[in-house]
This record gives sequence, structure tokens and C-alpha cells, in this order.
Amino acid sequence: FNLNDVLTTRAIKQLRMAVMNFVVGACIRQIQQIADTGKEEYFSFVIHTERGRAAHRWQFEIVERLIHDFKNIAVEGDEEFASLIEEAYKDLTPSIAAAKLTLPTLEDVIKKVVAAVGEERIMLTKVNSEIEVKQLLDENGQLRLRTPLNIFIGGQILDRGITVANLIGFYYGRNPQRFQQDTVLQHSRMYGARPLADLAVTRFYTTQR
Repeated sequence: FNLNDVLTTRAIKQLRMAVMNFVVGACIRQIQQIADTGKEEYFSFVIHTERGRAAHRWQFEIVERLIHDFKNIAVEGDEEFASLIEEAYKDLTPSIAAAKLTLPTLEDVIKKVVAAVGEERIMLTKVNSEIEVKQLLDENGQLRLRTPLNIFIGGQILDRGITVANLIGFYYGRNPQRFQQDTVLQHSRMYGARPLADLAVTRFYTTQR
């Protein structure tokens, strides 16, 4: 597909929804946190579907263009952007209600998301070499969250030994011919403990298999 069509093409419908759900979910949590403690945390989202660097470059281009086009239509006050936010808001509402948490109004969430996109609070990072990872780690050995919303795209290095804080989104498509037990165990951190309020906006996207 053509990158000019990232907002409309059916080829990346799920990825587009995943990115928007992450942005909206993180903004909802930040609104809740500010109301509760007066301070918001940074959140993260991981895209891990391939080992090849060429795939990572293409995925980076797609998500980068998505964020760019989100910003354009957000700045223009386009109804299409509000519609995308509302769709994500509706997707997240049932789990927030199930957790018995306060759901911010749609209007407040739209304002927060528009600000996040318009003020470039979203950082996209490609992680696929030992050198890059070392440069990205904080003093605790975790991937550094440098902005309120962080999206990491990478391959095998994201599999093992790297901790990502406040991880509320997974776009996961690794589909090897043979599953290795140690690798599966490493990947299982995606099911790890997180606060109930974060869990309510956490989303996991994968293949049927």
C-alpha cells in the first residue's frame, strides 16, 4: 500500500487501531493520574513481529507516517481524528468499567490526545542492535521512556532481558516454525504484573496462532 493512505487503507487497519488505542489509553491513564496524584507517568507500546531489520524500517516508516498524519488532522480539527479517538474510547470503556475506575469524559480525552499528538509527545524508537539498546537504557537497565508516549519497534533484542516500564500495548506477531521454550518464557513477561488501572487500558494484538 502507499504511505499516503495510512489513515484509510484496510491493509493496516489493526495496526492503526492498536496505535490509536495506545495513545488514547495512555491519555486516559494520565488524566486519571493527574486527578488522583497531580502527576502523570510515561507509557510504552511495543511492536515486535519480525526479526529482519528491513521489516523494522518499513514498520517504522508506517507508524511514523501514521503519527505525522494524526498530527495533521488533529491540528486541522478534522472530524476524522475525533472519530478515531471515539472508536478507541469505546474499545477501552468496557475494561475500565470492569475495573470500576473513573472514566474521563470523551471531550477531555479528545483534548488530551490532540495535545499529545500536536505537541509531539509521542516518541517512536527502533531497537534492533546491541549498541542501540545500550544507548537507550536508563540507570536501572530499562528502556528509557523519554516522552509521555513511547513506541518501540524491534526484533530479537526486544525478546530477551530488556524491561520496559508502564507497558500497556503489544503488537506481537512472531510466528516461528518451531517455538523455543526459553524464548516463549521470555516473551511471557507480556502477561506480567501491572497495576489494575494500567491493565484496564492494556491491549494485546497477535495472530490467531
